[in-house]
Amino acid sequence: MKNYILVTLFMCLLAPAFAQDSTLTKSPKRQSFALIGGVSDMWYQNYPTRRDYVQSYTHFGIQYAAEVKPNVDVYGTLIYGIRNAKDMASAGIGLRYYLLDRETHKKFRPFANFSGEAMADNSTRSTYSDVDLTGSIGTGFDFKILGSLYGRAMVNVGFPFFQLGKVDFTAGRGTYAHYTGGLVYEWGNKPKPAPVKVAEPVSIDTDGDGIVDKEDKCPTVKGVRSNNGCPLDTDHDGI
Repeated sequence: MKNYILVTLFMCLLAPAFAQDSTLTKSPKRQSFALIGGVSDMWYQNYPTRRDYVQSYTHFGIQYAAEVKPNVDVYGTLIYGIRNAKDMASAGIGLRYYLLDRETHKKFRPFANFSGEAMADNSTRSTYSDVDLTGSIGTGFDFKILGSLYGRAMVNVGFPFFQLGKVDFTAGRGTYAHYTGGLVYEWGNKPKPAPVKVAEPVSIDTDGDGIVDKEDKCPTVKGVRSNNGCPLDTDHDGI
């Protein structure tokens, strides 16, 4: 069972790197690293007694994200939680969509996200008897603290849809929720403002001979181009 957990954690750590491969021709505009912490509530049901109960874990972890499209990030998360002598671990990948454009809303940035996670804990009688593959949806927001440093608050709610390993049929897992806050440091190639085009000066042709004044040696008298804008010397007297 430990092998399942190690492989899952390893794949989740590599997932953001795989996501970047598809954008090698264009580097992500943003990347970020977050230190997170909070509370994870996990609901269970004891099948023989038909009693539901919840266990709350204090968790902490890390999250890395890379922008793949404007206002869309792919991210990977690792969480470890403790509750007295019990503990839990979670590793997942997901997509986060910012509801407001980050270029024009830099101080407050709400988002929605969905993710897949592999979760394991020792709440059942057999330590780490189950590893759950889960899906979750969530929402939250970032708020600017200083420079490239942001604060983050978010909540994710999910449900197991598949179990690996030795399943304990006397204690079933149900809905879970992560309530999380953290600090986010952001870096990357942010879009640069478009250069301002300088209007070209208007060309003026005072005498209307089709030769602009700056190229016309006789700007007030109609002439010809072959004579630099001046009339021809038809009598060949030099004037």
